[in-house]
Amino acid sequence: MNLRTPKVKLEKESIVVKVGGSILDHEPYLKSLATDIALLHSTGARLLVVHGGGPQISRMMKEKGKEINFVEGLRVTDEETMEIILASLLGWVNPTITCLLNKCGARAIGLSGVDGGLVRARRHKHIRGGREVDLGFVGDVREIDSSLILKLVDSGYIPVIASIGIGEEGKPYNINADTIAAELAVAIGATRLILMTDVEGVMVNRGATPGLLTKIQVSQAQRLIEEGEIRAGMIPKVQAAIRALEGGVDRVYILNGYRRNCLLDKLFEDKEIGTDMVNG
Repeated sequence: MNLRTPKVKLEKESIVVKVGGSILDHEPYLKSLATDIALLHSTGARLLVVHGGGPQISRMMKEKGKEINFVEGLRVTDEETMEIILASLLGWVNPTITCLLNKCGARAIGLSGVDGGLVRARRHKHIRGGREVDLGFVGDVREIDSSLILKLVDSGYIPVIASIGIGEEGKPYNINADTIAAELAVAIGATRLILMTDVEGVMVNRGATPGLLTKIQVSQAQRLIEEGEIRAGMIPKVQAAIRALEGGVDRVYILNGYRRNCLLDKLFEDKEIGTDMVNG
């Protein structure tokens, strides 16, 4: 285990780490990230891990011969697709992360937003071209009940939470993991939210080549989304970061999970990697 000592005091800080599904397909990087999370936990930081599993869900859908459809980045989720999502996230992704963290010496416990009514959802209303598009069981966060996870965190556990919520009718909903991570960060009063992805951070066009924004304010991020400079899969991450910051989280980091020890480099040594998002 990496034995570096943090330059900043992280004891009792509440930190939410969102792990992207793509990292789960690369075991060496996932093991390295799990080791870093366990070390961070050993300093006394209060940690939550949130995960999606898009690539794993798509792979299982292909194996079952199920057609994959997206509408503006959102997976169309009928009942059969929802069953596949549950099987993928709860049957493989969540136990994989939980087992790795426990192997690294942390006390991790696997959950989803359904457990204890943690993430209460409502059906997402998607408008395209002035008309509503039925995406099925795609949800938005209606409410967070943080009582269960706070008890677990207070008892020294790391909750590992799959990005599924429960609707008022008692059915599960597929919810963007970045969105759930941001809402959880606000609900528990986290000081930091870390969104792990597969690129260096927020990239924008600067002349002939794209450039990394190492620091960005909320007002600037909103403008760049409107201007089309921030696009595709980075939009929900930046929107989640904005929600977290406006909800009281101090800082949001968007980091490349394929960069080894990026979590420790940022939190222990405050290296200029990835994108820092702040209010303003």
